[in-house]
Amino acid sequence: MDTVSFYRYFIGTMSLVSKQWNNIVNHLKLDRIYNSKNISGFKFILNLLKRGISFEYIYNGGKNCKKLLKIEEGVKCATHTVNLWKKNMNFKDSIIVVNKNDKRSLVCILNAKMNKRNIIANTPEYQTENMTVCNQLSPVVIQDINKQNRYKDIIIFLLLWFNGDRDATSLLKPSNLSTFVMVHPLIYMKEYENILTLNPQLTNLEIICERILHENDIKKPVETMLLDNLIKHSSLKSVHLEIKKCHEIYKGESFEILAKFLNSNSTVEDLKFQLWNFRDSDEFDDTDTIEDSIILPNLNNITVKNSTLKTIKNMSKLASEYSLLPYWASKSSIEVLKTDIFRQEWIDSIIKFHHNLTSLNVKTITSHHLNSILPSLSSLKHLSLTSIIVDDTSNLLNCFKYLNNLVTLSIFTSATEDNSELYVQLMIGLFELELKNLINIELTYHPRIVQSISKNHSVFNLVIDINYGNIDFNHLLNILKKENLESLHYINSCKDKYTEQMTNFSIKYYKDSFNNNIKCLLPDKFTFGIYPAWDLYLNQYLKISK
Repeated sequence: MDTVSFYRYFIGTMSLVSKQWNNIVNHLKLDRIYNSKNISGFKFILNLLKRGISFEYIYNGGKNCKKLLKIEEGVKCATHTVNLWKKNMNFKDSIIVVNKNDKRSLVCILNAKMNKRNIIANTPEYQTENMTVCNQLSPVVIQDINKQNRYKDIIIFLLLWFNGDRDATSLLKPSNLSTFVMVHPLIYMKEYENILTLNPQLTNLEIICERILHENDIKKPVETMLLDNLIKHSSLKSVHLEIKKCHEIYKGESFEILAKFLNSNSTVEDLKFQLWNFRDSDEFDDTDTIEDSIILPNLNNITVKNSTLKTIKNMSKLASEYSLLPYWASKSSIEVLKTDIFRQEWIDSIIKFHHNLTSLNVKTITSHHLNSILPSLSSLKHLSLTSIIVDDTSNLLNCFKYLNNLVTLSIFTSATEDNSELYVQLMIGLFELELKNLINIELTYHPRIVQSISKNHSVFNLVIDINYGNIDFNHLLNILKKENLESLHYINSCKDKYTEQMTNFSIKYYKDSFNNNIKCLLPDKFTFGIYPAWDLYLNQYLKISK
């Protein structure tokens, strides 16, 4: 039911019911759609996107891509091409530069106008401030980029990474930019320096490459990307520096250089970088956590004093940026913290300096540690605890009372017998608190919590992980009767176990809702497992409509 043919039938049928249903269709947010490299199917997907329908995933030829303009590795094509094509439906907003000889680029197939490389040069009818380049960086293309003077935002995005090799005879020297994004196998150090020095008004810099090399000596090590030109840049707000293949040329940033950047720069608010792994990756075993992977040298004389940075993320796989927390020595503006485990020195640092956290994501934590930090986090909006070990409930509930800005709470437990009872007490207490802004809760299922969920008036959206005992479908019905409920999703490994029961229950739920003219949750707001049951919903609706 995730195929193009299914959505042709489903959306076509629903659109014909009435104008009201046609409007509903145009605002659907669907999970996924699959297209086996069929051009007519691809155009159909594009038409759906133009109507306003969105998909979390688009599968093309067996490869799936998140609908984001990012590259993880290798060839990612389908969804990124959709995004690029959408940006160019209106040439006043953006211009695509493509290689007209590259027949593997689906963009070329979708719109013949995009085949013209020279569309960016001396064409007054296309007055735009944005330019996207998705072909190889040939000398001609680089020349066009360097000589342009009207584009404020440039995105260099290579669809086919295995065609990314180039020599250093032509180097990028763009100027007068506000945004520069480069997703490409290779950037030269001189190009990186040019971008910093020739664009004093630059606010957004994103470089995601496999390699960074010196143009005159490709074997010369790149000591750092946190150059003085970057440190002293007066306009940059967002910096993303990611080199996929950290090897002998560029190993990543040392803590000393990173501390220098943080202490000297007062403009950057969002920083993504690569921290040098102080332990060789060969020393790790499968039991090591991310926090175990980084052993900092003796840094007793180094402190971090930065009150501007809001988000910081280390792109290295074997190091944690949050190992830096104990070295902070001034009020921090850091808003996001995501970590596997908590150390005592981290807790001390949070209590002293990191009061502006709005999002906290911890894999494992005890209620004792949570009690320690929550009173300092009055700005917290999102709290996610993959596994909480509850050893006390009353003190923890008192701490939650002061989280007036909390909007989303994810709090799960591994349902051990010792921890289960205290977890149930905690969740019942949280629903009874009726925190005014807490509208989204994700939790582990337990039948004793259901009554508290049904009585709660503040929570609108629920995600329930079923890993405790058996589900009682009467409990499920009670939750669905909750007056202010906007979405309900059941997740985890029990999907297959309950497929038949859930199918029958869904049919009965929709049938009763239609027969009694009772408002029900649409299938994208009521799921069991992964797939929304649009086919069940539509069949019941059509039966009632006849």
